[in-house]
Amino acid sequence: MKKIGILTFHDTANFGSALQAYALCKALRNFGADAELIDYQCDAITKRELGSNAGNVLKKALRYIAFGYHLQKKHSELLRFLREPNMISDKRYDMGNITEANDAYTCFVAGSDIIWGVDITQNDMTYFLDFVNDARERYAFASSIGDRWPEEMNAPIGSALKKFKKIFVRENNAADIVKEMTGKDAELVCDPTMLLEPAEWGSLASEKYQKSDYVLVYFGNDVLLEKARKYASEKKKQVWVINYGIPLKGVKNIRPTSVEEFLGLILYADCIFTGSYHGMLFSLYFHKNFLLNNRAHSSRMQTVLDVLGLQDRLVGHTDNAAMPDYSKIAPKLEAFRIRSLERLKEVLE
Repeated sequence: MKKIGILTFHDTANFGSALQAYALCKALRNFGADAELIDYQCDAITKRELGSNAGNVLKKALRYIAFGYHLQKKHSELLRFLREPNMISDKRYDMGNITEANDAYTCFVAGSDIIWGVDITQNDMTYFLDFVNDARERYAFASSIGDRWPEEMNAPIGSALKKFKKIFVRENNAADIVKEMTGKDAELVCDPTMLLEPAEWGSLASEKYQKSDYVLVYFGNDVLLEKARKYASEKKKQVWVINYGIPLKGVKNIRPTSVEEFLGLILYADCIFTGSYHGMLFSLYFHKNFLLNNRAHSSRMQTVLDVLGLQDRLVGHTDNAAMPDYSKIAPKLEAFRIRSLERLKEVLE
């Protein structure tokens, strides 16, 4: 049996990163695979996700009091979520010893998230599996590029991508770029969170908010917040905002720290107003009413909207927060999920 090592963003304080890492590992294990997340530490990701240590003692103390406690608690909870099912490798790797992973795995999968966004990883070629020797298999599943890399990165990235056995990507623009760089077709697949049944995600959701009456804002902007206020006023709901920064006035500011809390907040909300990719996806899985702001790395969200025919969920396309027609959406979601699972099987075969 293959021993599969998944390289992705897992050690973060980001709900989406933890959810996609869990889902890809779980989906492979559901097929009977021996798979785990490689505990790779990227300095750029650590700094981006967990904050900087810059500044004097007073500045660091004030930063921790204002934001750090919840950030660290959230980070610990997300790692707990991945460690409880024993998904993270016992050995920790970094750029200095990552070649030793060739002794632990027979197959490598560059997993989801924007792992090929060199602006995020600060040109860390590890996520292109450049450390893997030729006796090992290399795959990419639902890998994302985000903003296209600079021209000077074309040669090393193109060389690394050509060594992959198969490449499956999460966005249409990524498929185009891979084709341009390698001459290989890169097929579109869903985000790994879609590989698991919605009922499985629902079973993980905290029931803490089941009796609350609220609309949820997650990664919102001023326009989304105003839409949420208007909707909540008409429906006589509270406006809850997931906010780890300076509290906003006139709303309930909440700081969930666990995956279970996050899933529960979406599951029991009356409507979701979000600029988050995974905020959108879990709204879809739980058949929620939602409106979107496509705020960053827009291709990933746009690709899902195109597949499902949901462009009207974007703010600016509609002022009406009417419930989407899930009798039409659900079959498309299921077809995309099944097709992507079939592609994932190819990693095992």
